[in-house]
Amino acid sequence: MNTRYNTQVDDQMTERYLAHLVGRFYKILPIREEQVYPLKPYLDSLLRELTGLNRLVEQLEHDEIFLSILSLLQYLADHDDADVNVIKTEVFHAINLVDKLKERHFPSGGDCLGRME
Repeated sequence: MNTRYNTQVDDQMTERYLAHLVGRFYKILPIREEQVYPLKPYLDSLLRELTGLNRLVEQLEHDEIFLSILSLLQYLADHDDADVNVIKTEVFHAINLVDKLKERHFPSGGDCLGRME
């Protein structure tokens, strides 16, 4: 994938990052369910990371799937006290969108790396 700085990001690294991203979304669930520490700072951090990625990687800048992921994350950040079932639904929707993003940009199947936490 190309960056805005005219450099290439290795496809395998990008696939690993997207698998890692799935793990970051899964992590939202125990944070919200166990309420050991506040969810909002975690969501804000993840939102900043993805906003930066959106500006860094050219292919994502105009990708409607990526925009949906950002929108879902913004919703979660704005409603971090929502019912646990709502949070679960949106987290799994976001994970599904990340998988679709992987399929779009790596149609050869990938996922030989598996999902990373």
